[in-house]
Amino acid sequence: MQNDLEFIKDFNEEKFTNFKEQTKNALTITTTTTKQVFDYSWVDFIEKQLPYLDNIIRNPRRFIIPEEEVLLVEKTKRINEETVKHLAQHASLIQSIDEEGMVQPKKLLNINREETFDIYENRFIYTLIKRLYSFLEQKAQNSQYAGTCKINKKVNYTGQTKIDKEKVNINLTLEKTKSQKEYNVSKNINDINKRIYDMTVLVNGFLTTNFVKGLSQVAEVTSPIRKTNLILKETNFQQAVKLWEYLDAIENYDFVKQESTTESSSDDALKNKFLVTYFLDYSNLSSKTPKKDTLDEKLKEINKLTREYALESAIDIDDFKKQITANFENIRRQEAKVGSLIYKRCDEFIKNCEVQIGKIFYSLK
Repeated sequence: MQNDLEFIKDFNEEKFTNFKEQTKNALTITTTTTKQVFDYSWVDFIEKQLPYLDNIIRNPRRFIIPEEEVLLVEKTKRINEETVKHLAQHASLIQSIDEEGMVQPKKLLNINREETFDIYENRFIYTLIKRLYSFLEQKAQNSQYAGTCKINKKVNYTGQTKIDKEKVNINLTLEKTKSQKEYNVSKNINDINKRIYDMTVLVNGFLTTNFVKGLSQVAEVTSPIRKTNLILKETNFQQAVKLWEYLDAIENYDFVKQESTTESSSDDALKNKFLVTYFLDYSNLSSKTPKKDTLDEKLKEINKLTREYALESAIDIDDFKKQITANFENIRRQEAKVGSLIYKRCDEFIKNCEVQIGKIFYSLK
């Protein structure tokens, strides 16, 4: 018992003991742990698909675009079969034909052939790389919260006491929440984060290639992907389609929350600390008004003394009033000082209670 009251210097231990014997109380400690569990199966899958993307980028499919233009003969740089056919179909471009049948054209069709990456299959790969890079960046950002758990501890104390004719009840709840890392998973998370970082660097390298830069102005494709002959038959493109569909399936999936809750009601040490707090609260709220019969007795005494003084002719009534008033005010001032001291002690007690409860919480970690 002394341990419970060692920091309560002015409280009557006998009263506290009586209060404790008359009290029925209960204490419940609830601990809730919330974890964010991330699914990293996508890391293995994407790592396996990256070589197929690399093959496509290193050996991109090109499309040749012919640009036709009719130019003066002296400006024509290349003559091919299409040029001859075009001249045969457009006699107006012939300047003259000599006796031997040699044709002298005024103008000829000039065909320039340019290569471009702008075909559907390449636009599909271009869009996939951009999607993949955004996906990896987002996952890398979210992964920093992996291995973090939130711990919420709540203590609920209830008590019922009957002192004389008074019924006293208390319902007190303390709650705290903190976040901390799970050290047993940190090593694995660090390895995962390294792999995500390496993949992000590789895909960022894809974005700097001539293949991707050459497609920067094209329209991106959207789902569903058209199954062209190249996409259906070529292995690298087949795997690229699988990656696209996989991203569709998991893009908005980050983590699953797992909660576990435990309850305990067997911490007698903490229950005693709350009981002391309960006793202090009761003491502070107890009425200081004297009982009626006590007041009546005191009034009788005051009336008796007043009669004795009134019968003494040597005492002036004004002096008597001044003396009574002065004594009354002096008593009130002293009472106020005592009350202030009590409140100060109460405040010290409450602070000590908070320290003790904090220590109990710390021991529960």
